[in-house]
Amino acid sequence: MKKPMLAIMFTTFLILTLAFVLINQLDWKEPKIGTIQKAIDEAKPGDRIIIKTGTYYEHIVVDKTISLIGEDRKNTIIDGNCTGTVIHVKSNNTIISGFTIRNSGIKQDKRGYIVSYYEGVCFDKSYNCSISGNDITDNGYGISLFWSANNTISGNYLSRNLNNIVLESSKYNEIYGNNMENSGGIVIVGTYQEQHVLGASTNNIISGNNMTLCEIRIFKDCSYNVISGNNIKEHVNPSISLQSTSNNNISGNYITNNLQCGISLSNAKYNRISGNNITNNGIGIEIDGSNNIIFSNLLRENKGKNSHGNGAGIVIRGSKSKDNIIYNNDFVDNDQHIINFILNGETQCPINIWDDGYLNGGNYWSDYIGVDLYSGLYQNIAGSDGIGDTPYIIDEINQDHYPLMNATYYKE
Repeated sequence: MKKPMLAIMFTTFLILTLAFVLINQLDWKEPKIGTIQKAIDEAKPGDRIIIKTGTYYEHIVVDKTISLIGEDRKNTIIDGNCTGTVIHVKSNNTIISGFTIRNSGIKQDKRGYIVSYYEGVCFDKSYNCSISGNDITDNGYGISLFWSANNTISGNYLSRNLNNIVLESSKYNEIYGNNMENSGGIVIVGTYQEQHVLGASTNNIISGNNMTLCEIRIFKDCSYNVISGNNIKEHVNPSISLQSTSNNNISGNYITNNLQCGISLSNAKYNRISGNNITNNGIGIEIDGSNNIIFSNLLRENKGKNSHGNGAGIVIRGSKSKDNIIYNNDFVDNDQHIINFILNGETQCPINIWDDGYLNGGNYWSDYIGVDLYSGLYQNIAGSDGIGDTPYIIDEINQDHYPLMNATYYKE
């Protein structure tokens, strides 16, 4: 009796398991449902909808928690036909993966002026969503997050979008491992009304992305964002720009072959820039702002390829760009290591700090001609200590008191 009973129980378990899988996975097939939107409308929260290969000309609204999965990211295509946002997500805990998402288009007024840009995918007040493994091309904005938090954007290919990814008034999102090219890049921005910030984008992490002919821009009052480990190259504009923002962390990025500059600070304060390899750009770092900390970067072979012809490791603009702390960087073979610009009406260069005291030292300068025969706080004790005995002179009021004799990050 025990064996038949066990067989019945096992068979019942298999039937219930199969039923659970079928209930929670809506496998969409052309003749039965007709459109992706209808499949979504008929799904229950928590369902997994698998979309077969094909081209679907739709504008989809996702207003419930589902997983929307394409069978083949190259051949499961959702096309907006240049008439509106392709996928509009208004739910939480939603997953989108395995699609080509394209051709959202732009919105114009009666005179033909651009009013706004439609998105490939828009997350609208959405939380804990994931979008990964998609090709997102030829849209106004590739992916936008609007007042959304705790979402992840990973493993996507984005190209030929006006902006690849836009975060507006969104927090605690992670953007990592994406490949981007030939478009505006990543924009982190707030919502503004008459110069007042209604909601800023803060505490986002942008890491490990490969970006060609793209940039990262952080706008007014969007603070505490982390930009790390990205490979950004071959752009006309600055690779990373911070405008009227503070307390962001820019670290460990490889920034190379950009026409203008690697990192641009405009009216930016209290930001931290460290551990970046900034090589072969027009300018390495351009500073218009105060109280930023810039340390442990390699600034190498940044030469005058920009329209101004002023190649430099660091350019500092105006007397308000003061009290920045700049130390333990390697300045190697730039056209000029430092350029201080005196703006109209100003009488002297800005004053910044070029070392971190005797214990941590200053910067390495490839054109430093001093020697290291002495040591100590005042460099008056016999015996070398890896610090030059005389300061490195930048201009009449700026100098590195403890120039390093050896590069830390640059190896020939």
